Amino acid sequence: MPTPVVVVLVVLAVLLGWKIFGLAIGLAWTIAIGAGIGFLARHLLPGAQPMSWWATVGYGVAGAVIGKAIGHSVFHFGWLLTFATEVATAALLIAALGNKRLPRP
Repeated sequence: MPTPVVVVLVVLAVLLGWKIFGLAIGLAWTIAIGAGIGFLARHLLPGAQPMSWWATVGYGVAGAVIGKAIGHSVFHFGWLLTFATEVATAALLIAALGNKRLPRP
């Protein structure tokens, strides 16, 4: 018969594993949704934005995270206005920072 300490350790290991799995799935969703938001924001802006698709995904993820914090947590918008806030934030990031090129050495 297992000791109570072993049972507690096994239960804690399972709960921790479940939490880590949930965080990994959440991170994957954030990247996927952020990529879509970045491409949508980039296509809503007029003119061409000379940046790689990695930069578009990065700005989209940043816009999704910042926009969700603003729309959902600060102003308590519904999901549609929060999504619009995420796209607008990504578009602002792309417009403000997207055309910056690092100087070549």
